[in-house]
Amino acid sequence: MGIIRILHSFERFETVIITPQITKEAIDCSIINKLSFRDALIVTAAEGAKCEKLWSADFNDGQVIRGVRIENPLIEDYPAASCGECARYCGSK
Repeated sequence: MGIIRILHSFERFETVIITPQITKEAIDCSIINKLSFRDALIVTAAEGAKCEKLWSADFNDGQVIRGVRIENPLIEDYPAASCGECARYCGSK
């Protein structure tokens, strides 16, 4: 896959602007769920974008935080594990 094609594939993803409200919610999420602020900010931004799932190897697979289901695409039997696009992914509704 050429670099231009990869860059164009990002156009379908929503960009979430980190607002003061999202920051406050991430602080709460961090405290309640015992997450680092960075991880809580990722989850809170995913929630704000109405994502159903978040692909990440940094959380516990199957965990649901603020209504967002965490899926680890690097687990051996994961259906998308061979796709080569297993960075963070937000599967929007």
